[in-house]
Amino acid sequence: MKKIMLFAIVTLISAGVTFITIGQEAKEITLTGKVAKAENEPGKVSYTLTDADGNVVNLPPSKETPHKYKLDKFDGKNVKVVGKATINEKGGKKEIVLEAITTIEEVK
Repeated sequence: MKKIMLFAIVTLISAGVTFITIGQEAKEITLTGKVAKAENEPGKVSYTLTDADGNVVNLPPSKETPHKYKLDKFDGKNVKVVGKATINEKGGKKEIVLEAITTIEEVK
């Protein structure tokens, strides 16, 4: 019985954190760093940006068709990304959730 109650409490706490994250309004943010491509499963590709401090941000795909930008051409390159993101604090560390990319350009 104690295990079930503990599970229920942990679930409620987790749900509360999720609601706080979802309730945040995305703000404009500018990020710079290096893009990396990963194939998680056959045919499923994802991209991340790693900044100078080692923070890793998942890059969302373009939701427009035809795609406004193609992340593949930025693989392995340093870029500047402007987009909409929420920033959460977890254990004293910032977690940036990039929801949409407005512009992306290669920087030298």
